This record gives sequence, structure tokens and C-alpha cells, in this order.
Amino acid sequence: MTALAYALATYAVFAMGMAVFLDGLAVAMLAAIAAEATVVGAPAATAAIAGMVEACLTAQTITCVATGILAAAGNIAGVVIGGGTLLSAMVEQSRGNDKAMRDFLNAQKTGAAGAAANLAQNAANAGLSWINRFDPSGYAPSGHKGSPLKEIDLDADRGIDNTWNLGAGAKVQAGAGEHEFGLRGKYGDHGFQGIEGEYGQKRDLGSSGFQGSGGAKFGWQEDPDGKGGDFYGGGKVGIEHGASGSKGSAEGQVNDDGETKGKLEGNTAGGTQKVEKKKDENPPWDSDGN
Repeated sequence: MTALAYALATYAVFAMGMAVFLDGLAVAMLAAIAAEATVVGAPAATAAIAGMVEACLTAQTITCVATGILAAAGNIAGVVIGGGTLLSAMVEQSRGNDKAMRDFLNAQKTGAAGAAANLAQNAANAGLSWINRFDPSGYAPSGHKGSPLKEIDLDADRGIDNTWNLGAGAKVQAGAGEHEFGLRGKYGDHGFQGIEGEYGQKRDLGSSGFQGSGGAKFGWQEDPDGKGGDFYGGGKVGIEHGASGSKGSAEGQVNDDGETKGKLEGNTAGGTQKVEKKKDENPPWDSDGN
């Protein structure tokens, strides 16, 4: 792990240096293009542009090689860690721990599921980033449209209580705002334990520099004793000002038994203020007014 950490630090320094080099190359390229428009500077500018293109291709090759070396270092670290855990499980098994190999295989299964979700998410988002590479609105300068779908999110995690937490979400740009959809579920050893759906929206509030957001969620959660469950619903609204960094939000939730909870939060240049209302087991309709 220490060797991999040093490899990552070295790559970070390399990436910063490459970024500075490419920034300088871009400035020089713009100057050469401007000079090419003149009669006097055209011959020299043409040769300079050709040289800079060659330098860009060389930088691309160097970056690909460096990234490949980093990937190889990560794979080596993974093999070492995986081999070490397998050896430890085999030793514990030989000492009479009947659960050692089973726990090792469960860990591999859990890690594989999470890795598969992350790889699928990253592959999809890489494609979406390419499709929407021109600007945030998804419209290319040439008039070609991007995709309204901007990003997806996939999750697969297994908790210590053998409960799988699965989820999927997406961000969509439509009209003047950004829309976010999410669906999450829990599945344990004795079956289905909960589900939640959520929708949120964010949009600019005119030309004031403020941005508003709002959303709602609805779901069902199994009781801790496994003998029933509660339906619940909630909502959230917020506003923020990008230039000043100020923002505020309010959210609340109520379930079918009347239990409620909520939170108010604000953030300004002077600090953060938060007010949280914990669960109230007495629904409003049962209050005696005191």
C-alpha cells in the first residue's frame, strides 16, 4: 500500500506538470494561429503549428504510458492484498476456524458486486461525458444536440448485518433545470427490507444569481424486529447564492404512524447554523394543545 501511495503521489506530480506544459502549448498554439493569418508570419507559423501538434502527440503517448504503469502498480497491489487475505483465511481454516474461507469468499463476492456497479457507472458516465462534451446544456456549437441524460449513479454494498443496499440514480437536463431521480432498496437474509424513491430538481432563479432546489421522497422501511414496517414520505427545499456561498435548506419527513422529523440548515460567510427536530412519536392529530 505504501508503494502504491508513492506511485499515486508521483503520478499526481506528473499530471500537474503535464497540465502546465499543455496550457503553455495551447497559448503558443493560439499565438501561432494568429500569426498564420498574417502574410509575414504565415510560413514560420505553419511550421511552428506542425511542431506543436507533434509535441501534443508525444505528450499523449507519455501520458498513456504513465497511466499504464500506474494501472499495473494498482493491479500488483491488488494481487498482493488478495493473496495475503487468502493465505490468512487458509491459515485460520487450518487452525479450526470453519468460517474463515466462507467469510473470505463472501468478501470477494461483495467486492465484486460493488466493483461491477462502479465500473458500469464509470463506463456509462464516460460515454455521457463524451456525448455532452461541448457545454453543460448539451448543445454543440455546430448545432448537434447532446443527451438530456447527464450522469448515472449505481450502488451495490453489503453491510455487516448481511443486508445488501442497492441503488440507481440519474441526472437529466430538461428545460431550464436539472432533474435527479433515484431508487434504492434493501435486501437481507430474510428477504426484502425496504425501498425508497426520490426526485429532486434544481434551477436558476432568473438572473439574480440565486439557484433554487426542491424534491420529495417516498418509501417503506421494515421494522427492526422484522414483523412489520412503516411507509414514509418527505420533502426538501433549498436556495443558494453561488457568488457569496450563502445557502439554506429545510426538510421534513413523516411516516404512517405520525412520527415526524425535520431539519433547518443555513450557511453564510459567518458560519453554519443548523436546527434539527428529532423524531416525534406523537402525531399532530393526537396533541392536546399543551
